[in-house]
Amino acid sequence: MLKEVAYSPIMGIMLTYEKSKSFAYNIENTGLKLYPDENFAREIMQLFTIGLYQLHQNGTQIIDDITDLPIPTYDNDDIVELSRGWTNMVRNDYRGNVEVWTLEKWNNNLIDPMRFPTTDGRDVFPKLGLHDSETRVYIGDKIKRCDSLPAQSFLKEGAKYRFRGKHATTELARAESSWQTDFSEESWYKHLVLNATASQLYHALCDPDPENGNACRFKSTVVLQNNLTCQGNCAPAQFGETMNVCECGIDQPRLLRLDPSPETGSDRALY
Repeated sequence: MLKEVAYSPIMGIMLTYEKSKSFAYNIENTGLKLYPDENFAREIMQLFTIGLYQLHQNGTQIIDDITDLPIPTYDNDDIVELSRGWTNMVRNDYRGNVEVWTLEKWNNNLIDPMRFPTTDGRDVFPKLGLHDSETRVYIGDKIKRCDSLPAQSFLKEGAKYRFRGKHATTELARAESSWQTDFSEESWYKHLVLNATASQLYHALCDPDPENGNACRFKSTVVLQNNLTCQGNCAPAQFGETMNVCECGIDQPRLLRLDPSPETGSDRALY
């Protein structure tokens, strides 16, 4: 329920955290020292969850032995810290099967949950939670950091891939400003191009059908069933350069590209 509330575009508008940007983003793009919006970070604690004061199991307030005052559950530093978690949330695109007002502010989707389109504006750094048994801990999904994973973990058994079709704008990707010279937005994002003939990863994602001209049978999600061997070794290329097979020269790619071919059945690149 709390996640539904937090991702609601109506709540994002009311408590003004929709399109809230990270401190680093504001510095880089405006030169101003602007912190993320703190409204929702405050209300999610004060109104929706833990309230203002620490409580005993019977609901009575815990009193500080020294000050003889109720012990707060959080302070302003906690609000600032938590506000970093609600950065760069935006509304989903409008869809035609719902009624909307004609006023411009209501043209976007107010029904589907908000999303994190890219890391532009997103605070991607670790965030501390509240005190727990006098110990401050980091919050998050507990997924291992990339620098703690084995080399080429994207080729190891258990690595998971999601098929995105022709859309290169993966969630929490970041557009490279130096690449934004092409009219096609899909080329703005760093991606690893897989070699159709040499790459074991290409073969695993394509899942060719030998009875249908080796046409790819793309699944919405692919989990590698065994370790694969990388193909080729080269430095990442700049936009517009010709790239060789670079799997062995890449550590943790976020986005993979399969170029158009009879096997993919598409006239555009797939991701």
